[in-house]
Amino acid sequence: MSTVTLDIESVRARFSSLRQPIAFFDGPGGTQVPDSVIEAVASYFRETNANVGGPYETSRRTEALITRSRLVAADFLGCAPEETIFGANMTTLNFALTRTAARDWNAGDEIVVTKLDHDGNVAPWLELAHDKGLAVHFADINADTTVDLDDLERKLSDRTRVVAFPIASNAVGTLTDVKRIVELAHAAGALAWADAVHYGPHGPIDVGDWGVDVLICSPYKFFGPHLGLACGRAELLDSWRPYKVRPSADEPLGHRFETGTLPHELLA
Repeated sequence: MSTVTLDIESVRARFSSLRQPIAFFDGPGGTQVPDSVIEAVASYFRETNANVGGPYETSRRTEALITRSRLVAADFLGCAPEETIFGANMTTLNFALTRTAARDWNAGDEIVVTKLDHDGNVAPWLELAHDKGLAVHFADINADTTVDLDDLERKLSDRTRVVAFPIASNAVGTLTDVKRIVELAHAAGALAWADAVHYGPHGPIDVGDWGVDVLICSPYKFFGPHLGLACGRAELLDSWRPYKVRPSADEPLGHRFETGTLPHELLA
């Protein structure tokens, strides 16, 4: 059996921040970035800095950068490029997308979250419930910190609109049975809404294989700049009416849910 040796010193050499006499234990809150990320951001400001839609070179470069970013993001998430959505961070994206998803929901509709969830995938639903008269139910966890799937199934009803869950817990690292949760959600006629923030640095994401409807993560948790990244199933995004300014383009699909000007230097 072949053995792969990791050259720790060569990895450390890619991070200027690690040359300080400091021990970083900040993974759950964000990671240090390699020098290549710092250089990419700086290079954008030096050579390309522009808004989109202009008939000049730097604007065209920025638009090409966004296109490349969607291709890379789609490859990372296992979805189509037009299904990718960029934002300030996971929580901000989640507030925007949950608000959009719930435009046509009615008082008494239900949302199921889990006690394993980070508040970034709980608070948006609680705020919706407060504003629209919805009910939020919490699926319990077992003694081994796995989601109690039987309890989750018991909390589903014909009024359930969303099952929100983490791929992995940011607190204890527990993995969830993604396909089973998706299966339960869809059987109830609900959306499967996944938080991959903590899982993203540790394992491959495949939205298509998992069957989730919406997935959100944070590139700054896996050595990227401070961004949020999401994807939504194309048919779902096409059915939603986004909150956006009127001149903002409707295509690609994911773009209509990106509120405001994209942080182009971070996409670099």
